[in-house]
Amino acid sequence: MNINDYDAEYEGLNGRGVPLDIYKRNYYLKTKLDGCFQRYGGVERDSGWTTTNSCDFIDALIGGTIYNQIINVDVEAALKHAYDVGDSDSIAYFTTALGEGYKFVNLDGNNTGSTINAFLNNLEGIKSLKENKYFREYTELEQHAIAHQLKITVITLRKIGSAEMCEFFRRRNRQTALNGQEYRQAVWSHLSRFIRDLSNLPEVRTMFTHFVFQNKSLDKRSHEETLAQLTMKVSTSKTAFTKTELHKFYDNTPRLSVEAEKDISKIVKIAAKMAQQHGVLANNKGTRFSRGQLLVLFDVIREITAVKGYNIKSPNTVFKWFVKKDHVFRQASKTVTAEDAREKSYQYWVEHMNERALWQRCLKKMMEAFEEVEEEWVDAGHITATRTSADSFTGDQKEELLYLQEGRTRAGEEIDLFDLYGGHLEADHVISVKDGGPTEIWNGEMMLTADNRSKGSQSNEPFFAFQEEAPNKESDC
Repeated sequence: MNINDYDAEYEGLNGRGVPLDIYKRNYYLKTKLDGCFQRYGGVERDSGWTTTNSCDFIDALIGGTIYNQIINVDVEAALKHAYDVGDSDSIAYFTTALGEGYKFVNLDGNNTGSTINAFLNNLEGIKSLKENKYFREYTELEQHAIAHQLKITVITLRKIGSAEMCEFFRRRNRQTALNGQEYRQAVWSHLSRFIRDLSNLPEVRTMFTHFVFQNKSLDKRSHEETLAQLTMKVSTSKTAFTKTELHKFYDNTPRLSVEAEKDISKIVKIAAKMAQQHGVLANNKGTRFSRGQLLVLFDVIREITAVKGYNIKSPNTVFKWFVKKDHVFRQASKTVTAEDAREKSYQYWVEHMNERALWQRCLKKMMEAFEEVEEEWVDAGHITATRTSADSFTGDQKEELLYLQEGRTRAGEEIDLFDLYGGHLEADHVISVKDGGPTEIWNGEMMLTADNRSKGSQSNEPFFAFQEEAPNKESDC
């Protein structure tokens, strides 16, 4: 562990004419802010600091009334150490960081580093409030003087692995009382990285801010905790999703199955499409979703797709239907007495979504309502049956269909094997899969790709002679 490597390195460069402000700016740009150890950092983005907080901090730094500490890990040195001790996880982590162009990974002091970097790079709103000046508005001499006044102690760790970094961060922040999700995420596992990465995809973050969270800064990782609850529900049979149970889930689940990851990712990304199509649910307090309502929406999406086997083609249609039904059910709950709430109140169930028995009641009520619109949505194309390999014609079947059609379409266009091999033809079900048509020769037809796409999922009347030879279902029984 070396103290003030940052200043020592600068002194070595200064003889080559590197301005201090440029050096510090590049230093912070080369530092990876990893949400595994910190909130992601940056003004108004998971840092816990608002623009005003950051400006006050800058004034204090310029005035010399505050001194902060940053703890970083030297990527190249840590990678060498990982090879020396045979730590495969650390090798993968630091190799990736190095490939991304980072020289350091920040373990502590994220807010300090990101705010100074924002000031030196003239980020909108980050300036001296006392002088009402951005960094660019100072003279060259003043900029140099300010950079010298930014007294930051940097501690650089070199012989440390990825798992040790997590433990270091937890120990370092015992006095600052990490919240439950911050503590859970500070563990080196595939599970924690999956939840963190999925939660913080741009479109998923937008979904959370559109539907639930008022503050554009998802500061306390509530969005990650919400996704952790969904993950625990999907991948376990646990009956409760409380803080204690979530801790146990993280400790006992190093990674999810591939199927569970796909399932959860699909649910969340469909919800993200709903947010993209619909926009912000509301701007005034009190008319957005609660976290419980969002979890019910996740459950409904999963039931429609993974259980019922549909693709949701019109996310906004499903979303608007959900919002209306949710509203009706919550209003009806007002007539339920307090004594009967647990057994009969949808609103009570939503408010206690950390109990499996209660969210299952929410889901049952929603899916009973779904059955009323299911057929209508299928007919309108809002949802379509998921296609499996059993619904697709094989290469041999396509060649046989081409032969039986004698090299022409029902419109009389000539087609041949080169059209098939070139991707200009598709095999279509005469009676569509939606209408129960099987993937058999008598129910197949080669069509030009453009014609098949424009036809969609509608059924056709038989045209070729072999299509009239459908087996007699009664005689087959």
